[in-house]
Amino acid sequence: MNKKHKKGQAAIEYLTTYGWALLILVIVIAAIVTLVPSTAFVAEECNLGPGFPCNAQMYTSEDKVHTSMRIINGYGYKVKVDEIKFYKGDQLLATKPVKEDIGAGEELLLEDVLLEGMESSNNRVESIKAELGYINCAHEVNPSCDEVEELKHTVSGRIIARVTAQ
Repeated sequence: MNKKHKKGQAAIEYLTTYGWALLILVIVIAAIVTLVPSTAFVAEECNLGPGFPCNAQMYTSEDKVHTSMRIINGYGYKVKVDEIKFYKGDQLLATKPVKEDIGAGEELLLEDVLLEGMESSNNRVESIKAELGYINCAHEVNPSCDEVEELKHTVSGRIIARVTAQ
């Protein structure tokens, strides 16, 4: 009887010790989930497809949301960027005429583009759509980089960024 009592006592001590550890772990996880906002774990993204890697930021200035972005020409030839448009759902936020040639591997910097109609709110994560219109200036196709309608292309992508105060 004494031997069974010791086994039972050992089992109770084992469950008590690990039960407290498990309870503390559940409390810590619950505190983290409750106290840390879910938007803290959102990855920011700028994606215009494999041909145009980019970086973007959104910020408020004078209670209006603006964006700035750096676009890299990932193609092996020069392109002429015609314009870029920004959308939130179906709502057009901005059209930015560019009309700039970008060589292979070079970058284009777009600064301070006002996103009309976007609600100004700092520290909120926003997702918008971007459409980039460009002209193919490959030497084999369009060496003089003329604005030929057949050589115009549009790529679209998405920008996810936290709106910050400027």
